[in-house]
Amino acid sequence: MSWIETARITTKEIKEKREGTLVVQEAEELAQTIDCEKSELSEKRSALLYQLRKGQSWLLDQHSRWQSADTTSADDAEFSRVWNGWWELDHQLRTDHGFQGCIYGPDGACPDGFPCQGCTDILTSNIVVQLELT
Repeated sequence: MSWIETARITTKEIKEKREGTLVVQEAEELAQTIDCEKSELSEKRSALLYQLRKGQSWLLDQHSRWQSADTTSADDAEFSRVWNGWWELDHQLRTDHGFQGCIYGPDGACPDGFPCQGCTDILTSNIVVQLELT
């Protein structure tokens, strides 16, 4: 083999290694980007869950105050505004982030009075089953 053929083979091997290295680097960068996006989505999801739990606590507290004729309870307009906003957040969590189930976790259940969409779905399916059985 002549030195020219050896040089061509060596050059070809170097190019292949460089291309392989670039592919690996691109794959690593893509994986890192995906990990960052997943982390960001997880943080947004956690923030929405926190807001929903906090909002539910407020709704339960205000409803309890209203039932006991406490004059410090929110008026109907404010209560309705917060409740509608709460449902919108729940819907956003499920449609934008693919969340399923109760906002209190897989084994959780909402307090009586203001169930999240996940608990409402469970309740609704049980009612349908009861109606079909009777």
